Amino acid sequence: MSQVAEATLFERILVPLDGSSNAESILYQAQQLLCGRKGEVVLFHVLDAAPSADSRAFAHPEAAGKYMKGVESRLTPFGTRVRRVLRTGPVEAALLETIQSEKISLVALSSHGRRTTADSPVAGTVEAIVGASNVPVLISRAFQRDVDGALVPARCEPSNIRRILVPLDGSSASEAVMPYVRELGQLLDAMIVILHVDPERQGGSEELMGSRGTGAAIGPVPGKEATPDERIAFAESTFSAAGLETMTLNLSGDPMSTILGFARPSAVDLIALTTHGRSGLIERKIGSVAHQVLKESTLPTLLVKAER
Repeated sequence: MSQVAEATLFERILVPLDGSSNAESILYQAQQLLCGRKGEVVLFHVLDAAPSADSRAFAHPEAAGKYMKGVESRLTPFGTRVRRVLRTGPVEAALLETIQSEKISLVALSSHGRRTTADSPVAGTVEAIVGASNVPVLISRAFQRDVDGALVPARCEPSNIRRILVPLDGSSASEAVMPYVRELGQLLDAMIVILHVDPERQGGSEELMGSRGTGAAIGPVPGKEATPDERIAFAESTFSAAGLETMTLNLSGDPMSTILGFARPSAVDLIALTTHGRSGLIERKIGSVAHQVLKESTLPTLLVKAER
């Protein structure tokens, strides 16, 4: 596994808000991350230079400030340290500049905002931030599927994240997410489910066999010549050595469809993966598997950019 500096998600969390209930879904789904941590939550809003009729109240600093103070009042009773940042200009540029200037450790935002609907897979701003940000990005889902499969607004209640899915492809790039998953798993006391999909592996669904890791991490750290199986075994032992219940599943098939087929609410509660692995780049600035997960899954998703 590649050596990654000790990571922390919670030092300074940036929460972009646009005044909509869609954007505010992050406040519920990420409540355990935002509330009661030693770090700081930075509420972020960009004034609308050309507001529409339904957003005119946020064209002025006074109205935006009042709104953000209201959000702050919902977080501070839980012991959260909150600061507010109000910017002007293009949203994406303002976000990226704030991530750097405020030394943000995690961006936590919703998949949809005021100007997007359930018909939009994800907001364009979300993809732009994921592609450009050098810090982890947590995306909550503003819409969930009901019993009939239709997309409806997500429930306004804290999510219960008990199982974190970590797709690993046996490359060092895919392992960039691991330090953050370890920290998140320890905070939430969650099980780590490592999913390794090998398109060249012989077999089908009968390959769905899990193993539970125990004991100390297997050493030494895998080098460049390590096989994918050796890297997966080391990843499993690394999580279990951190006190996390860990399960590894080795499957055959197409990585993209297999991950999406497995990543459903009945199996796991959150997906955590790097934006680039073996599959490389597509035209967008995020990897093809990460792009499809962001587009098609309704689960909260943690994305970490791999060093290239």
